Amino acid sequence: MAVSQTYNPKTELPGRPLAAGRGFSVIEVLIAIVVVGLIAGIGVPSVQSSVRQARADAAMNMVLNQLRLARGMAVDQRRVTRVTLNTGGSISVARREMDSSWSLVTQSPLPTKTQFRVEPGVPTEPTETPDGLGAGSAIDFGGASQIFFTPNGSATRTDGEMVSGIVYLAIAGYLDTARAVSVFGGTGRTRGWSYRETEEGWEWQ
Repeated sequence: MAVSQTYNPKTELPGRPLAAGRGFSVIEVLIAIVVVGLIAGIGVPSVQSSVRQARADAAMNMVLNQLRLARGMAVDQRRVTRVTLNTGGSISVARREMDSSWSLVTQSPLPTKTQFRVEPGVPTEPTETPDGLGAGSAIDFGGASQIFFTPNGSATRTDGEMVSGIVYLAIAGYLDTARAVSVFGGTGRTRGWSYRETEEGWEWQ
């Protein structure tokens, strides 16, 4: 007995069965590679910028935290403390002991690629610097790279004279990573600053 077969255009082609599944053609694979490459090309610069911003913020916060640690220790322990900012890229805190010797409390390197630096393009005129402090140096506490905190919380130079100052940080070549930390001598108050581009132009915030 003959068995009749019915042709289904949805499942097979005339004259031969349709394969259960098919792979991607070379053209489709190439198109997919190009699309992925374009997406990656757009995303990588954004990720790199975010990483730089995070490192710059971390550097600023490190300086802030070390200065605040030194001030708090001076007030709480009734001892003079010293903060040293090394141009090589580290910051240390020391405490003066009863015999006038110094004990190292902490010493930390700045985050990768960040440094004490006045990035070109950052204004250094007193009317444009954070809190109106500094004279254009990356570390400026009356011309010194050290600052001392006394038991009353004030900030001074080596000779005991009260001093206000500023510290600049950045990743070389990237203006948007410029950061600063200002210190008021009378109170020892510290504040962090970021250099941002706004509708009116670049400014410290």
